[in-house]
Amino acid sequence: MNHNNDYKIIRLNSGDAYSNEDLTTLTNYDGDYDHRLTYYFKNPIVLTDEYELSIHSFTTNKIRTGATIEYPLDYFGIETFNNYDTSTYDILHDTYNADVIEETIQNVRISGYSDQSQTYFDTDAYVSVKIVKNQNNSNGVIEIVAIETRGTNFVLNDTCFIAKSQITAPTTLYNSFSPAYPYANFYITSINGASEILDVSLAPNGNNVILSYQAGQQITEGTFENITFYEDDGAGWYRDSGVVGIVSVVRTTGTNYGTIVVDEITNGGTGFSINDVIYIDKFELVENNPPNTY
Repeated sequence: MNHNNDYKIIRLNSGDAYSNEDLTTLTNYDGDYDHRLTYYFKNPIVLTDEYELSIHSFTTNKIRTGATIEYPLDYFGIETFNNYDTSTYDILHDTYNADVIEETIQNVRISGYSDQSQTYFDTDAYVSVKIVKNQNNSNGVIEIVAIETRGTNFVLNDTCFIAKSQITAPTTLYNSFSPAYPYANFYITSINGASEILDVSLAPNGNNVILSYQAGQQITEGTFENITFYEDDGAGWYRDSGVVGIVSVVRTTGTNYGTIVVDEITNGGTGFSINDVIYIDKFELVENNPPNTY
């Protein structure tokens, strides 16, 4: 038996499975798994010797609880895009075709753009797009018709890009694009489900003031790590939200008081949506830090 370090990276999409067997219909169903997916390779890997095969590692955007993969939870995964009909999204017909050929292309990778390096980069999100012919001319436009892999770390209204080279000849059979517009850009209109917190801002009615109990003495500045954020428990009190951050107390120029500034969220928790409210217990910031109070 051979033992070596050869490995293959295989990307599976549940929508492409050969079969999806409903295990709940089996008489010996034990409740652990509801479905079983079966895949076949178009180009099988032929092993001439006996090998010991195993999964060395795998990645998934889903939650894993033990051996169970739970759906859905894609932190900051893409749920919907907008679709435009402007020159940026134009697809042209090939010289040997009179009109754009309408087709749907799967597994199209979404790109991002770095303002710092002025370059495009790959993300971990994939979509299906459709080339739709214009009614008034021989060209067409790109429409995103399905989110295949939602990806991670996206933000609402992020601008994302599709390299048109992925969806035109020679990568596909048909169509072309203007070199002046090599990328089509879309922005994210919604994020999938509840997400972790990446950043926070002071609520309109929030009070982030730290006072000095000693007349004429300024508050003591400091930075505090591992500060717990709380959420409303729905019963008139607060509970641990699972969010942790680094917080500073800074003096306000010309006064004896200061303000609380959130420097960084180190653990974003889970189950949050945009405009949710979380709280800091000021006692954690004034305890053993005279003359600070609130």
